[in-house]
Amino acid sequence: MYCNFNMFDMTAQVIAVKEGSDNWPLFTGTFEDVCNFMATEYQTGKYERIVLAGPYADVVEDRTRAYAMTNYNNGIDMKIEVI
Repeated sequence: MYCNFNMFDMTAQVIAVKEGSDNWPLFTGTFEDVCNFMATEYQTGKYERIVLAGPYADVVEDRTRAYAMTNYNNGIDMKIEVI
């Protein structure tokens, strides 16, 4: 999963990235919605990692991990890469 969050946009898009295939949109939402979606979707095991970009990627990472820890007891083990 990939997300480039920009605080000046009302919504951000989460994109599925698969090597050797076209990228496709998974979800569009607000900051909270995007973080919650990524944490929930990661738990399905369909994605190897979450890649975050943008000036607020660290904040998105923290919120995603917190949501996963609260709801799935799995925030620490998530593979999240900030670029």
